[in-house]
Amino acid sequence: MRITIHRGNQIGGCITEIVSSKGTRIFVDLGHNLPKGDQESEDEYASEKAIADLIGDAKAIFYTHMHGDHVELFQYVPDGINQYIGPLALKIMRAKYDHMSHADELKENSLKCLKKLESFKTYWKGRPIFIDDITVTPFQVSHSSADSYMLKIKCDGKTILHTGDFRGHGYMGEGIYKVIDKYHIAGHVYILITEGTNVDNNGKSMRPESVLKEEFKDVFRQYKNTFILYSSTDADRLESIYGANKESVRRPFIVDTYQKEIIGLIAQQAEEGRRLYHFGPYKIYGYDPKVEKMDYMMRRHGFVMLIRRSEKFQSYLDKILPNCKPEETCLVYSQFHGYIDKREDNTAFNQDLYDFVDQFRKKGFIIKDDLHTSGHASKQDLVRLCEQVNPQVIVPIHKDENADFASILPQALQRRVCEYEYSKDEVDIYFDPPQRNHASCWCEAMGGNGQRIPTLQSSKEMNKLIFLDIDGVLDTYKSRYQLDPELMAHLGTLLEKTGASIVISSSWRAQDIPGTVEFMTDPDNPSVGGHPFPFTDKIVGVTPILFSVIDGDIDRPATRGEEIAAYLKAHPCDNYVILDDCDEMLRDQWTHLVLVNDEVGLTEVDVEKAVGILNQTQDK
Repeated sequence: MRITIHRGNQIGGCITEIVSSKGTRIFVDLGHNLPKGDQESEDEYASEKAIADLIGDAKAIFYTHMHGDHVELFQYVPDGINQYIGPLALKIMRAKYDHMSHADELKENSLKCLKKLESFKTYWKGRPIFIDDITVTPFQVSHSSADSYMLKIKCDGKTILHTGDFRGHGYMGEGIYKVIDKYHIAGHVYILITEGTNVDNNGKSMRPESVLKEEFKDVFRQYKNTFILYSSTDADRLESIYGANKESVRRPFIVDTYQKEIIGLIAQQAEEGRRLYHFGPYKIYGYDPKVEKMDYMMRRHGFVMLIRRSEKFQSYLDKILPNCKPEETCLVYSQFHGYIDKREDNTAFNQDLYDFVDQFRKKGFIIKDDLHTSGHASKQDLVRLCEQVNPQVIVPIHKDENADFASILPQALQRRVCEYEYSKDEVDIYFDPPQRNHASCWCEAMGGNGQRIPTLQSSKEMNKLIFLDIDGVLDTYKSRYQLDPELMAHLGTLLEKTGASIVISSSWRAQDIPGTVEFMTDPDNPSVGGHPFPFTDKIVGVTPILFSVIDGDIDRPATRGEEIAAYLKAHPCDNYVILDDCDEMLRDQWTHLVLVNDEVGLTEVDVEKAVGILNQTQDK
């Protein structure tokens, strides 16, 4: 089995490709890159040719939900390839593009998308779908998009669990954990592919939707007129808003015709299945600016009105706001705050949305922008999921580039996190593009015994590396096995002539760079002997500590050469040299080895040989 994670090292636009040993190919999600602020989003896959080249002979594409960063590239998929999504999601997508087709500038593409959606197939929770030798079973999860799913995928006798986007603090938040127990998923998953949106976001609110509902009640009691700007397909938020109004002030609930259609679709699905949402019997009004009776009702009784940023809604506001008293009127902004945060370094800032919101402030109305909670799993839920599923391998996707997923997990699970190439048990995992500068890499994913491969802590280019042993190279019997200033000066000459960086391969190394540097510079360390290692700024890594490797049926101690090979697999470079008094290297490493005499340490002759090895790529 081969799994390729396309663009997993970013939030949005992630694509997962799975190919069985028999060649059956499926994809999970074909998401478009998220836009940067109010700029039009760019995506190298946004064409029929690019998608055709990407998916090749794929038999099926499964979408976990209907957000554009997971589904929007569907429109470029060649005819004849089955595309699957949840039944409610498909209905809402059709309603969305039908609504958009009435705008002249969107009509052509919307009609094209509607045509493509005609051939979509739906899946149902708990019902397996067989694609040759691959079986896909969807299970519903809580997310800020109605009708979201995780997928259990059976391939080559192994189970993959792809979470899609999920959270534990929505109305169905506990459902994912109940499903894992009910369907005996825990302990039987080889690979867990999970979202990690909030790994590196300490400030994002994780209030449960039920708490948000109570906060909406307080707002409705305080203000006669409430406008709410939110995502129109977020069924949980809709339930919070509608339920809060129904259970408190019961003001007229006003929406446009499109939002009313979406509510009707969600309510219909709720009636057909488990009754999660309750949009009735309290009436929902479709706003019509031509109906004076509606304006009169809103002026007399107040209202709760759901709005979106558009020319249509702006025209509605131009008519409604002059009749609203500022002290009685509030705008609730219930979306991701980054869209209206004007910080210079905020790439998500949307000037048009900011101006739409700011018009309320300029006219003296109250704005509340904190009634929101994330549509994605908290750190606590990510840990809980990983612990409950207990997979052999954890592949985090849909996260910030530098987010360290492994750091949030218990130590027993940290070594299972895979963010680099993996090859074991007839499973190969690749990343496109390669995620070489990630914050975590674990050598269980390198062939592994569960020891961490420390990451590069420097942003310098890693063209040339020196794998440095210490004992017998920088210290000898003559220096009482303490760091020898003369031998370190020879190393300094090598660094000066080559511009290389250092990876510590010595038994002096700790599990990470800070621990290694501390040991090599500690004045109280008898091995340092008053002469701290002077080139700590050149250290960019340490090799993994591999206690053992599997060699056929034998579990044997790892060699230093194997530890160096594991590091190089995670961190490729143009060239390298090994300075060591030990010759236990792999065959293809012999031409890179400068074997140092441990009785005299690193000599000028050794340095010249190392210079020749490191500079040979430039001489060719």
